[in-house]
Amino acid sequence: MTMLVATRHRVIASFIVMAMCCFATYTILLALIPAIGVKNGLTPLEIGVLTAILAGFGLLTDLPLAHLARLHGDRIVILGGGALTALACAMLYCAAIDVGTSASIALLRVSAFVAAIGFSCLIAPLLGGIATHAEGDQVKVQAVNSIAQRIGAFGASIFLGYLFASGDLWLGPALALAICIAIIVLARGVKAPMRLLEHAVEEQSGFDPKRARHMSRGVKKGIFVSISVQCYLISSYAFIPVLLDANGIGETLGLSLTFRELVAVLSAALIGTWLSRGSLSRIWAASAFVGLVSLAIVPFTTDPFSAIALFSLHGAALGIGIVAGNVHAYFGTTPTTRVYGFAYMVMSTRFAGIVVPVILGAALEHSTAAFSGVLFMFLLSVLLVYLAFHVRRAVPDAASRAR
Repeated sequence: MTMLVATRHRVIASFIVMAMCCFATYTILLALIPAIGVKNGLTPLEIGVLTAILAGFGLLTDLPLAHLARLHGDRIVILGGGALTALACAMLYCAAIDVGTSASIALLRVSAFVAAIGFSCLIAPLLGGIATHAEGDQVKVQAVNSIAQRIGAFGASIFLGYLFASGDLWLGPALALAICIAIIVLARGVKAPMRLLEHAVEEQSGFDPKRARHMSRGVKKGIFVSISVQCYLISSYAFIPVLLDANGIGETLGLSLTFRELVAVLSAALIGTWLSRGSLSRIWAASAFVGLVSLAIVPFTTDPFSAIALFSLHGAALGIGIVAGNVHAYFGTTPTTRVYGFAYMVMSTRFAGIVVPVILGAALEHSTAAFSGVLFMFLLSVLLVYLAFHVRRAVPDAASRAR
């Protein structure tokens, strides 16, 4: 193994660990900001606004920060993101230990804005950096990245379960602050340049970051995969637990999440070891269809074992979806526009994070059947659009081979 290859592998490993830390921190803050808001006496509307800020404010900052990363390199933006997120965690810690004061409420509100900007600095540069340094090993490296992300989110979920059971919410921001410091240390320790400016792309027609209609097909496919993954996460974290509890099987949620993450990790591992990039789209589409059907049935399930089995099936769509979305974005961009492509993917998940809860919440207010139907139709529609882009690419390729 040459020195250059060894250095590249160390850089990839550092990026993947930073991404795992980033998504673990995001999971912790996404759960704790509403919980600490309740402790500080905020109304449900105020809590909803704070959550929307954390999830959606990046729509305004993702592209400018991606441009900054493109001009000055990923390192400075990632370091800034780690520092801003650490600051948000420190403010959230103060709001958690001194509840009910005007200063705590002000810190809580500001922390949501600061964290949103911090994650904008982190997510797109980290995902773009992993894809760029992986070069031709996209499927294998993205499979490891998917496994790391799910392990990070799962570990954070277990920790959150302990926090909510013990009531010691202040421990959450403290741990998140330590994780942010780890991101800063890792970013500083990467000696190789955090950008590479060569290598082949899937579509030489390119990607224009200034005009969405000029997105390459790869980026568009990555966006629809990301929207689908976000919908699975929102429905499984925010709505399915309520429905399981209403069906008298709320105690199955812990096992359901555990098996979901196991399925996600195993699926990503199989993708990275057995399957090629050529079969990735078909495999993800199949897993997404199984996932949307099973998740739509869960709200009507009253048997604990059936609920756990059906709930866990959409884990394959999550694990494979993270791989597929990132691989599509890599091969749908040039090295100079890669960070923009990933920024658009992140923006799509943020937009879904604002719109999907409103749609599903309104449907659930009407009835369980309405919720299940809307969830099924939304996920099916996204899948069909994804397949339409996939078929549009496959048909010209087949015609070219015939000629």
